[in-house]
Amino acid sequence: AALLSFCGWFLFALYASIGFIAVPLDFLHGFIHRRKRMSPREVADYKNKLKARTETLIEAGEKLREEWEITMSNHSMGRFARMKAKRAHSVAVNKLRLHVEALEEENEKLQLSDAKNFNDQRFVFLNHIWPYLSLFFFVLSAIISVLWLTQIVVYMLLDPPVSVFLNDYLTWFDGW
Repeated sequence: AALLSFCGWFLFALYASIGFIAVPLDFLHGFIHRRKRMSPREVADYKNKLKARTETLIEAGEKLREEWEITMSNHSMGRFARMKAKRAHSVAVNKLRLHVEALEEENEKLQLSDAKNFNDQRFVFLNHIWPYLSLFFFVLSAIISVLWLTQIVVYMLLDPPVSVFLNDYLTWFDGW
């Protein structure tokens, strides 16, 4: 009983802190946005789009570097103006970094969706098995979320409890 109680509270703390809705939706998102095989023409078009975005990001990075050099070479700036410029530069660099990471992820997805790599043994799990596992885990976590939320409302929030709902089922485990 103590082990089950500990596991229940541990799962409640973990699952409630993550969110009753976030976990199922993440799994659903993994299934809906699964990789699909792309034809060579689609791959070439997508590569051109990624290349254009890469060039744009390179230009933005060079512009940021030039602005930073100009700002740091300006010795007439006061201390607070320099701090403000550093913060603004840091924010701009972080935004650029996020765009670069998104571009890298899209490039990885492109490589995995390419017809040459789609059925490669190294990527079978990612391309063929994981999306359906995500769908299974979506259904399972959605059921758990609905049952847990119902248990909280029916047994814990209402005084006196309307029904014992899952408590009978959970106390049945004490007899094991």
